[in-house]
Amino acid sequence: MARKFELKALSPENFADFEKLTVGGKHGGCYCAFWHQKFNSTEEWHQREREAPEKNRECMRQRVDSGFHVGVLAYESGKLVGWVSVSPVAEVYWAWRRVSVLAEKARTTACITCIALAPEFRGKGYQKIILKNLCEYGRSLGWEAIEGYPFNCEAVEKLGADVHWPGLIKGFSEAGFIRIGPHWLSNDQAPRSIFSVSL
Repeated sequence: MARKFELKALSPENFADFEKLTVGGKHGGCYCAFWHQKFNSTEEWHQREREAPEKNRECMRQRVDSGFHVGVLAYESGKLVGWVSVSPVAEVYWAWRRVSVLAEKARTTACITCIALAPEFRGKGYQKIILKNLCEYGRSLGWEAIEGYPFNCEAVEKLGADVHWPGLIKGFSEAGFIRIGPHWLSNDQAPRSIFSVSL
């Protein structure tokens, strides 16, 4: 029997599944809420993760309850596979520099800021599967392009799993994304790129 793969927008009904993928591990207090809030420093953000993660959870719940598209959950035959933080660029606070470049296209270009897979699905090519399905999903919402911001291979080799969170270049390339330039925060210590696919 063929396995059924589907993506579902984060909603109040599946929020508990989102928490299963985002509350554990090194960044367990993140909830992928960083992208939608203003912080004066990375230390201020990490302090929030450690000491008040419930505020990050509430940020995401409020955005979901207000009708914003903040991401999708991936399921295979009903089993939770992963989470992708993906929104129109214009709706992501920390993408403001990209908004200034894309201008009106920032409303129809979505950006992937994080990818999290359940442990049993890691290292098995699921990033590519999810991204290919995300392209079909994005077209259904009227998106015209999707961007991802992975760290370059040399950064991954040097820093390891600490820079896996935006996804890996291999998965983006295999899903049809093409590098279009450096990420606006790319630096010598942790080079990053913008990968894009037209829908």
